[in-house]
Amino acid sequence: MNDSTNEKKYVPSLPKNLQKQIKTRNIITACLIIISLIIILVGQATLPFETIIVFIVLLLLVIFAALAHHIYVLFLVQKRQLALNRLYTLYKKCYNESKIEHCRTSFDIEKIKLVATQMGLDFSGYNIADVYEEARSIYLETEKQKQEQVALEAEKERLAKKRNEIDKRCPYYFARKYTGREKRLMILRKELAKSQEQIQFTQTAQKIGLKQETNPYVMGGLASGLVGGAAGLAIAMDTERENTEIRKSNAEWKNTVGIPASMMEARAQRYSNDLLAEITTAERKYVSTSFSSKSLLDKIVFSKAKCEVSENKTLFADIKMKLTDPPVLSENVTGVVDGVVIGEIRDRNNKTIGQIYFVLPLYGLSSETTVTGCSDEKQDIENGNYTIKITDANLWAMEK
Repeated sequence: MNDSTNEKKYVPSLPKNLQKQIKTRNIITACLIIISLIIILVGQATLPFETIIVFIVLLLLVIFAALAHHIYVLFLVQKRQLALNRLYTLYKKCYNESKIEHCRTSFDIEKIKLVATQMGLDFSGYNIADVYEEARSIYLETEKQKQEQVALEAEKERLAKKRNEIDKRCPYYFARKYTGREKRLMILRKELAKSQEQIQFTQTAQKIGLKQETNPYVMGGLASGLVGGAAGLAIAMDTERENTEIRKSNAEWKNTVGIPASMMEARAQRYSNDLLAEITTAERKYVSTSFSSKSLLDKIVFSKAKCEVSENKTLFADIKMKLTDPPVLSENVTGVVDGVVIGEIRDRNNKTIGQIYFVLPLYGLSSETTVTGCSDEKQDIENGNYTIKITDANLWAMEK
């Protein structure tokens, strides 16, 4: 049998105690290294120089032995993985071509041997039925893992779509966990980050389409030194013509893309400056501690919510909120109510199936407005008829 076939010989599974061996090796190696270092450091002043050298050599040998064992383990793992891949392929071919699920008959054995020979596998000295059962187990486990991975990726994609939808329809949903000035500041900071991303994008867009001109005198001088003055002059003239075309192309690009991108960048920069000023102002806004969340909730009148379940199984609800009695922060200073209102989602049987969060606008509630709420992003809501009952809130009064 040739060498290539021998390299593909069936490799049994690694010993079950391999992980225990690796753990024991790591512990012993670490202990020996620590002991050697302590002896070397402490014994510098008392032990002979030759003894110190011996401990250093022993320390290096321990490290080398641990490294060699680690490389050996990696080799075994790689060899086993190759064997698993071949067994997976063997079962897949035998099952797809001949529907051999188990090795039970002489036909099955001969067919498996034939496929194995075509793959360059050598099962001499092994029980074919046992090897094939192991191949079957590997195949089934691998397919199961593949299906689980596909399902996991699909679920990740679905949750990403769910979060994107929530961000679009309830842009302040993420701020439901913040209180006082922090809620307003977090919203402004997130908006500022988006604006700065827009600035960076437009700056990059303005550079992508521009071509770099070449200095004709440098090119001509280089050519003169290589092939003579006349050739250098010709190359300089060609370079200048190319630069003329580049300037024309750049001018056209600036008119079609560059100028609009520049205008977008200027608008985004002005918006960022306004947001920075607004953040500075928001940091100084007064938050009152004189009003309880319940007392502020009693000041709000709610209309009947209009519910809708999206394709991503998120329930959205629009509800009108009217502040009947704005909080008075001090003499001649009327504030706003800010925070989050929480409701129960109830089905047609009046059974509570989840919660919905209505995060009040950026500058709170000062009169009447419509607020869009959504169910918890971690919960899926099936299609149906639902009602909303306001049950709780985390509210505070603050300066607008």
